[in-house]
Amino acid sequence: MYSFLANLEIPTEVMFGIQEGDGEDDEQDEEHDVEDPESKNRGGGKNKKRVSVTGKRRLQIFLGGDSAGGTLAIAVVQKAKAHGLREPESMVLVSPWVDMEEDEVNTKPDGSFSRNQQVDFLPPPCVSIYANAYAGEQCLHKLSPINFDLRGFPPMLVLTGEFEMLHDQHKAFVRRA
Repeated sequence: MYSFLANLEIPTEVMFGIQEGDGEDDEQDEEHDVEDPESKNRGGGKNKKRVSVTGKRRLQIFLGGDSAGGTLAIAVVQKAKAHGLREPESMVLVSPWVDMEEDEVNTKPDGSFSRNQQVDFLPPPCVSIYANAYAGEQCLHKLSPINFDLRGFPPMLVLTGEFEMLHDQHKAFVRRA
């Protein structure tokens, strides 16, 4: 597995292939001066080097998140789609929180939320507090990824555990995707 640490010396628009205009790649090469941390001069400073970026060679972007981070990752893709922006190639979601309307009051008595409260680390009384803090004045129903239009979303790997309180949410989300 590889991780990526962005060198913000290169403009973000170039790093992620964002082009002005119609959003399509153009065929022009661009060059940028960036500091080279591996070649220090005698004065202790950093030397500059030229980096060439070709419009057709954009980075592949993969998006992931755990729990509420999964919620945010899905929301980012939804917003990108709504604004015609580039979406990630795929997503990895670890126990994503996809139905923020479900809490200890609004749940099925035989569902995973009730069944797994004794073994999951998530404190049931806090679920509605966390959901409302996330939503602010917005409607939980509209903010819950389980209710999003998932047509055209990138491929998603959703990881869940049988003894998680949100397990039934995960299964329902995967069926919709």
